[in-house]
Amino acid sequence: MKKGTKLLLLDDDQESFEIIGICSGLSDYRLAWNLNKSFAWQLAHSDHTLKIPQKKSSESIEFSYYQYLGYEDLTDLYLIKNKQLSKPLLEDLPQLDYVLVIKNNLVLDIDELLGLLRQHQQIIAAYRYESSAFSISEYLQFEEPYE
Repeated sequence: MKKGTKLLLLDDDQESFEIIGICSGLSDYRLAWNLNKSFAWQLAHSDHTLKIPQKKSSESIEFSYYQYLGYEDLTDLYLIKNKQLSKPLLEDLPQLDYVLVIKNNLVLDIDELLGLLRQHQQIIAAYRYESSAFSISEYLQFEEPYE
């Protein structure tokens, strides 16, 4: 009788997404406007906030963000200012000014987008990160009004 093979199934409840860190001297609404103009996106200020618990205290900080929900291509973009109320969203990378979160990506080539962001006149630098690199990635859950 043959010995059975064991398969290890990993239950990955946490969805994977891309994160691009952006350094720019622009205000958040100005950067959103520039990105909309450059990439034909429709980033708009969200009525919802993102609640991130703080490591050193039991309180949560609410971060406002801009969102573009791509209903046709299902690619969702979220632009978040890294520091709000003097607290960074990504404590590991306080030098970043903004975080662009890309979820449900079906059409964007991230490397091409990164190159275009780096060439943008109003952006000083742009860096790519994996969502698993941050301890807060499990809290990057946005309220998406898909109907």
